[in-house]
Amino acid sequence: MEKTSIEQLQAIKDHLKQTSRFENKAWDQIRQEMDAAAKNMPPHEDIAIRQATALL
Repeated sequence: MEKTSIEQLQAIKDHLKQTSRFENKAWDQIRQEMDAAAKNMPPHEDIAIRQATALL
C-alpha cells in the first residue's frame, strides 16, 4: 500500500476547502450526503476497509 505524503494531503484539503459547497449546511447533513455518495461508488477489489478506533 502506498502512503500519501503530508504535502499531498494538505493540498487535497486546501483544494476541497476552495471548491466545496458545504458552507451553509449542518455537519450531520454533510455526513449523510458523503455516506450516500460513498455507497454509490463502485467497489474496489484491491482496497481493504478496516474499522477505525477512536483515540481517547
